[in-house]
Amino acid sequence: MGAKKRERGRAINLIPALKADLLITDIRMPGKDGLYVLQQTQVRYPNLETIVISAYDEFEYAKQALKAGSVDYILKPIDPGELNMAIAKALNRGKSNAGRGSLDRAGKRIDFAVLKCRAEYEVSVLGSILAGFEDLSIENSEGIFVLSCSENLYSFASIEAVLHEEIPDGCLLGKICATPEMTYGQMIEAAKETANRNLIEAAVKAGPVQHIAADLSTPRFRIENIMMLCKSGGSDELLDIYHEIRTHALLCSNGKIEIWAKEIGDFLNLLAIHDKDSSYGVWDILQKVRNQKERLSYVAQEEADLEIERAILEICKMSSRKKGSKEDLVWKVKEFVQDCYAQDISPGSIAGLFHVSLPYLSKIFKQETGQNLNLYITDVRISRAKYLLANTEKSVSDIAAMVGYEDVNYFIRTYKKMTGITPSKSR
Repeated sequence: MGAKKRERGRAINLIPALKADLLITDIRMPGKDGLYVLQQTQVRYPNLETIVISAYDEFEYAKQALKAGSVDYILKPIDPGELNMAIAKALNRGKSNAGRGSLDRAGKRIDFAVLKCRAEYEVSVLGSILAGFEDLSIENSEGIFVLSCSENLYSFASIEAVLHEEIPDGCLLGKICATPEMTYGQMIEAAKETANRNLIEAAVKAGPVQHIAADLSTPRFRIENIMMLCKSGGSDELLDIYHEIRTHALLCSNGKIEIWAKEIGDFLNLLAIHDKDSSYGVWDILQKVRNQKERLSYVAQEEADLEIERAILEICKMSSRKKGSKEDLVWKVKEFVQDCYAQDISPGSIAGLFHVSLPYLSKIFKQETGQNLNLYITDVRISRAKYLLANTEKSVSDIAAMVGYEDVNYFIRTYKKMTGITPSKSR
């Protein structure tokens, strides 16, 4: 089945490369199906004229070929005169049909859709589900089904009703009515855009409209707070933050999947820092979100929620393995400083994030490391500044900002105090 499909696809994909005006095809060929090629070219390349050759003197084959838009149906052995007449007829008809774009040769519009199912289906299975729609073309394009019909015998609303009734695992459908100017690729892109808009609109309708979009500028949503929760195992609060970010993304997206993907992707990027070995699946989720527009990764928003919530719980569970020990708190604080040195952090703010008093944190940090916490923060920042000075062309003021110093003069004084030389002399 797979080899046959590749052969058919290769024949169809050669058409634009060859800039063909006429396709002459057999009906029965090893590993190929001429009728399938005809049906696909009718949708993808409506201005391409076709002639069918076959040894099968059967009315049914001829009827299907002519229905697919063929100029003529010629039986073997081929009569050269008959073939020449068919070619001349095809070329004349091709001139009169030039510029019709995606409309079929009868001038009717093409109904077009893309479909993503939660479960995996073969084209044959989906075809049996939609068996009542005789003139429907179905193609599997990397897990996304492409549906098209140029007969206008029914609307895609009836197809959608059957799909939602017969596919218990759920599906995502994006449908359009193509215009004459649209190419096959543009039709797919437009249908995918509709499917993604449907995904967001369904999620908003299911509940987030009851909530006010979160103000992501508040301290609760700051990078250091989210990262601290990952390190401290604060799963409940982290889940709440994700749900608010998710609601904000849906409500502010205005139906645009790109806005949703960016908001969710920014949050996942923070989680991914704690998934260096990909053991929690964050990188896979992030990739799905980034590819959502193209590949329709999620059939429903609930799928994305479940995957992200599972990753949050796993990350927090691992971070809580030594919760309560002094060693673990110091280890988490050190890791936090290494990740967030560029932010506005101080011993006092870190103590607040980890829900301990500043005197207690300062005491156990000194006991475990032999170093003052404030000095440790400065060490991390200056070490990073040394690297940037030696390996980049960025200005001293830019580097100061990159390592957490708003005042460049204070940075220069601190750098000289820690290293014995000024930043400019380190280059």
